[in-house]
Amino acid sequence: LSHQRPRPVLNVSLDLRGGPVGDSLWIDGLEEVEVEPSPEWVALEHPELGLAVVRGGSITNPSSGHIAFVRDAIPALRLYAGRTPAPDQAIDPSRAVRWFRLIFHMVDELARAESKPAWTSAGRRRVMTSP
Repeated sequence: LSHQRPRPVLNVSLDLRGGPVGDSLWIDGLEEVEVEPSPEWVALEHPELGLAVVRGGSITNPSSGHIAFVRDAIPALRLYAGRTPAPDQAIDPSRAVRWFRLIFHMVDELARAESKPAWTSAGRRRVMTSP
């Protein structure tokens, strides 16, 4: 019997390196991948976390760790602490707990959603032209 593994519907990575920029969670790929409900909506539904979602950059950068998923046409998101390069900066544990709670709620909502994450038209164009 041949057993095929199910195809991933979304690649999500978390990078807590870099200095935090306020009480926010940055997400790359939101202009290229459509997820319902949106991460911004999930953050608003959980005001107790005190976090805002910030739309980051592109997920189709050839030097990105996600490029293998992009080349396979698997939607991807990168969640990270902020833009300030500060690899030696200690992460505030209470902030990290709030990030993880928000991520839990985001993944829970995505798992229960009727629609799967999908490339936007801009994302499809970038996937087709990525090296």
